[in-house]
Amino acid sequence: MKRYMTAKLWILLLIFSSGQILMGNLPTRILEADWTAVHVHGDAVLVADSDGNLLRSTDGGIVFESRYQGTPEDAIHFIYGSGSTAIAVGAGGWILRSADNGQSWSEVAADAILGQLSAVVGNGSGHWVAAGQHQGSAATQVSTDDGLTWTLHSVSGVYELTGITWHSGSNQFVASGSDGFFSGSVHASPEGSSWSSINVPSETSVLKFIASDGSNGLLAGGREGILLRSEGSPISFSAVEGFRPSEHLRSAVSTGQGSWIIGGDQAILIEIPAASGNARLRSNPLPTAGSIVSIANRGGEEILLAGSFSDYPWGPPQLQAEFNGQQLILRLHNARLGRSYQLQSSTNLSQWSNLSGTTRQATQRTLEWTVAPDETNRFFRVLVD
Repeated sequence: MKRYMTAKLWILLLIFSSGQILMGNLPTRILEADWTAVHVHGDAVLVADSDGNLLRSTDGGIVFESRYQGTPEDAIHFIYGSGSTAIAVGAGGWILRSADNGQSWSEVAADAILGQLSAVVGNGSGHWVAAGQHQGSAATQVSTDDGLTWTLHSVSGVYELTGITWHSGSNQFVASGSDGFFSGSVHASPEGSSWSSINVPSETSVLKFIASDGSNGLLAGGREGILLRSEGSPISFSAVEGFRPSEHLRSAVSTGQGSWIIGGDQAILIEIPAASGNARLRSNPLPTAGSIVSIANRGGEEILLAGSFSDYPWGPPQLQAEFNGQQLILRLHNARLGRSYQLQSSTNLSQWSNLSGTTRQATQRTLEWTVAPDETNRFFRVLVD
């Protein structure tokens, strides 16, 4: 069976030449099957794979170089960067640190933990907190020397901390939690060792993440599509109105000015536009696909998605375009290795023709075509053999 990936050229050029991102048109791109974390840190895209390796890209996530060799037992769950420092945490309480924007990594001194770390964040001043579970109860690892050493702290009355972020509006760390059964919770701490509960709506189900927009906005979500939002300081959560899926939600990223993109099980994507503030479906769930577990915003140009997609029969390719002033450059990301791809064009979306000399055999994940401009408004698509 053949599949087509279609891109309306004028939409893509409008997005990249106007300097403004139109909500609903911001492209999303799945980076790779079975990548467990993605983070944009300065000009670098940092990712972790399911084998515990850390990789780095400086071209927007097209080509990645391995920067740390791990093992599947040391799977990385979360990456965060602040200044030139980046921290990665994961299974077994694993903590890795980079002092050079992800170019090199090393294990750091930390108290032993019998459990896992789910997320980590820094406050921008060398104070870091990693959240997770130790011996069947919530716990944090805290560093006050920019991630060089870490001290373990228990969090009483909470089964697990599932996410953490820094809320600059109130100058405190805020974490999402779980009672281990059906209920979720949110907690705040100025230093990461002693925590106080924040009220959430009744019947809040298990929360699996919390994210910040870099200012006063917070978004938490999780089991059966639950989404909670806080807009100011002091922090006060209320349920997000609008569409609520049955799938669990696992990660979110701010797209600016009160807008959010949220991902979850079966590769579902939800968006919250600033104009309405209500959740709506952006991408339908795919019953045989895996989970989107990590999302990053690449400078307002595109949303990068990481997750477990290897069992899905096709990796969602995306055709993108740019104009360098002389030629149109078309790139297809997430090509299937070994498959044949043919570029086609049309002026009316009903009649398509092959472009001469544009058949590509995929030996790498990104394919590229250069097309001479003309005076014709054209659409492009890729035929997969």
